[in-house]
Amino acid sequence: MNPEGPARNRALAIWQATTAAGATAGIIAGGLLTQYLGWRAVFLVNPPLIAVMLALVPRLPAGQSAGSQHVDVPGAVLVTSALAALIFGLSYGQQHGFTSVASIAALVAALVLGVGFVRAEQKATAPMLPLAILSAPTRRAALTAMLLIGAVLAGYVYFVSLYLQRVQGFGPLATGLALIPSTATVVLTSTLGTRRLLTRFTVKQVLLAGLVAMGAGQLWLVQISPGASYATAVLPGLVLTALGIGLALPAASIAITSGVQPRDQGLAGALFTSGQQVGAAIGLAVLATAAAARTAHAAGSLTAGYRLSFLIVAGLASLAAIIVAVQLRSRTCQQELTRHQPAQGRVPPVPPAEIQLRKC
Repeated sequence: MNPEGPARNRALAIWQATTAAGATAGIIAGGLLTQYLGWRAVFLVNPPLIAVMLALVPRLPAGQSAGSQHVDVPGAVLVTSALAALIFGLSYGQQHGFTSVASIAALVAALVLGVGFVRAEQKATAPMLPLAILSAPTRRAALTAMLLIGAVLAGYVYFVSLYLQRVQGFGPLATGLALIPSTATVVLTSTLGTRRLLTRFTVKQVLLAGLVAMGAGQLWLVQISPGASYATAVLPGLVLTALGIGLALPAASIAITSGVQPRDQGLAGALFTSGQQVGAAIGLAVLATAAAARTAHAAGSLTAGYRLSFLIVAGLASLAAIIVAVQLRSRTCQQELTRHQPAQGRVPPVPPAEIQLRKC
C-alpha cells in the first residue's frame, strides 16, 4: 500500500478516470452491439475481458499477508442476502406494487438479514467488516455521501439514455456517443484538476464543490421537454454533473481511506467501491419507481417521469452536501486523528492526507 499523500491522491484520481473511461467504452460498445447484433450480444463482452484480467493476475505484486486468513463466510452470506433482498423488494415493488406480498416479504427479509449481519460482525473473531472502521465521523460522512453519489451516477446516465432514445429518437450508438462529453469531463477533471485542487484546498471543500456541481447539473436536466435539443437541454447538464463527479469521487475516496491502519486500507477501498455500487442499485430502483409513478399520473408522459427523477437526484446530491458540511468539521477530524496517535507520547509524522483532514 502506497503511503498517504500526493502520490496516492494522484493514483486515486487516475483510478477514477479509468473507471469513467471504461464505463463510456462499455456504453459505446453496448450501443454498437445492440444496434447491429441485438441486445443479447452485450453478454459476449465480459468473457474475453475476464480472461484478460485473469491472465494479468500473475503480474500483480504478491504483497504481504495482512493477518488472519480466516474468511467470514456467515458475514458475507448475510450481507449479500440482505442487499439482494432489498434490491429485489424495491424492484418487484416498482413493477407490482409495494403492497404485494413478495415485495413486503423481501423488504422485511432485508431488514432481518441486515440486523443479523451487524450482530454476526460484532461476534466474529475475524469479521469481514470490523465495525470499528465506521467509528470515525469523517469516514461515515464520506461513505454516506458515496451511497448517495452512487444513486446520482446510476440515475442520470440511465434516465438521460432513456430520454435520448425514447423521446428524442436517438439510436443506441448515437446515445453512447452523446454521453462521451460526460466521460471526457470526468477523466480530465479527475486527472488534471482534482489532484491539483486537493493540494490547495481541503478534502471537504473539494467534495462539497463536486456535490454542488452535480446538483446543478441535475437541476439543468429538469428542464428537458419533448422538443428540447441535446445541445441546450442535455449537454450542459451532462457536463456539469460530470464535473462534479470528477471532483467528488477522488475527494471521497481520500476521505474514506485516510487515517486507517495499513492492514485496513484494502477494506476502506472496498467500502468506497461497495458504497457506490450499492447506492447505484438501490437508488436506481427507487428512481425508476418514482419516474414510473409520475409518468402514469401524467397521462403517460415519459418526459414528466424523467424530469421527476432528475429532480430527486438533485435532492440526493443536496442531501449528500449537507451531510458532508455538517459531519466533516475541523473538531471532528481532529478527534479522529487524535484516536490514531499512539499512547505514551510517541507521535509519528502525520501523513499529508491526514494534514488535509485536519483542515476539513
